[in-house]
Amino acid sequence: MKKLALFTLFLSLAALLAAGYMLLGTRLQVTGQSVHRTACGEKREQFAQLMREARNRSLHGTVYRVPPEEAEAEEYSFYTYTIQLENRLPFEAEMVEIQLAPRTEDILMYSAMEEIRIGAWKTGAVSCVLLTEGQPTDVRSFTITYYYFGSPFQVKYAFQTDR
Repeated sequence: MKKLALFTLFLSLAALLAAGYMLLGTRLQVTGQSVHRTACGEKREQFAQLMREARNRSLHGTVYRVPPEEAEAEEYSFYTYTIQLENRLPFEAEMVEIQLAPRTEDILMYSAMEEIRIGAWKTGAVSCVLLTEGQPTDVRSFTITYYYFGSPFQVKYAFQTDR
């Protein structure tokens, strides 16, 4: 009887430690970052299309402000931010998405339309494209949202660019 009680105690402690590890580890870990700038003058058609979608409120993304009708592509830039994430749990992270904390010079932001999942013990990437006026600041704040078993979790991340 004593052996059964000790075995049950050991099994309970192991289950408690495993549950604690999973609760404390329910964060995607940021393992890398990159940013790429493209002048809107190089992508005039894409710039014009995004401006039409922003003015018509049909953009699949977030519009922070609509620039005036006479806005010239040369005054704006596309910045593509990519963040590498590592899932350190034995469960798949579902519906991973990224949101940018806007600044006054930002126009709009959009990301991929497909659902992003990061498998158990795997790495993946999430990215977004920012249309902004002039040169953005060196540090940008992002919120990465994802779900485990239908419960939402968030990681806040400050993206430091090297100029």
